[in-house]
Amino acid sequence: MSSGPTPPRVSTALVVVVVITAIALAFTGSYAGALHQPMPHGIPLAVSPRIPSAVTKRGSPAFDFRRFPSDTAALTSIDRRETYGALLPSGSGVEVVSAPAASLPISTIVTARLGGGLRSAGVPVRESVVHPLASGDRSGVLVFYVVAGWVIAGYMGAIMLGAVFGPLPPRPQMTGRMFTLTILSIVASFSCAGLGYAIGDLPGSLLWAGLLGVLTVLAVGTAATALQALFGPVATYLTVLIIVVIGYPASGGPLASDLLPGFWRAVGPFIPVGAGTTALRNVVYFPDASVLWPLVVLVVWLICGAALALLRAGQPDGAAPTMTEAEAAAAAAAAP
Repeated sequence: MSSGPTPPRVSTALVVVVVITAIALAFTGSYAGALHQPMPHGIPLAVSPRIPSAVTKRGSPAFDFRRFPSDTAALTSIDRRETYGALLPSGSGVEVVSAPAASLPISTIVTARLGGGLRSAGVPVRESVVHPLASGDRSGVLVFYVVAGWVIAGYMGAIMLGAVFGPLPPRPQMTGRMFTLTILSIVASFSCAGLGYAIGDLPGSLLWAGLLGVLTVLAVGTAATALQALFGPVATYLTVLIIVVIGYPASGGPLASDLLPGFWRAVGPFIPVGAGTTALRNVVYFPDASVLWPLVVLVVWLICGAALALLRAGQPDGAAPTMTEAEAAAAAAAAP
């Protein structure tokens, strides 16, 4: 006589409650801690050599004034994303130059706090803008949402492919899993980039944006795959913790890293969300800016993730863990 399904144990249900509650608290704490009170932390601004030092002393201590040898060099530093704006001479006063595409909140701070402070001190102020936002990206967050789509494709793809191939298959199957992840990265990255460009009428190269997306999806996907191979079902929660709970607010996408508290400002550039956001913003709005560092970060995540997954593939680990319904639900719920 066959018996029905074994009812879940109360202790197991309680563990699920505790784990999901912990993730929810971490999510709320990380986002609230990073974004609830954005404050400028030494925002770099270029200063023309013709601006008297007395003028910069009247500015806010929230700014890091950096003198350049010429007006052209000061403006070039904005093009290269070394600074967020510039102070140039303008008649008997000062021209405050801001770059909304680098960060709309910081552009507002530069014009309101710095420009307003100088006006209050009796300095004539003229405001101008370089690198404006695209017509369909007035809030300046569209780039971040494209990257968020890439990241979701990466970690959700890794989770779902883990259910198809198994989290710890033999090496040939793990290679097939990586190949499938690569196909996913190409399709998802160019689809998300194309949609973002169409919605926002974005400038910059769609081809380079799509290729950057492929690298971002693979960096996240291979890292999530490696965590699955190393830790089994627990890996989903680790992925959500690193990529979503910490990585999204630390990326500086909705604001800018210079407005975040110390922890998030420090770790953001080393997580694929932050690296991808910085690189895509440069591709879209700042063609003269370097993308070397973000690319290095993404490549390191990709290589380390793929190497660990392939080395771990096929090794005995007792019963092969599988993705549970709670695990899948947690991953899906973590998407922004």
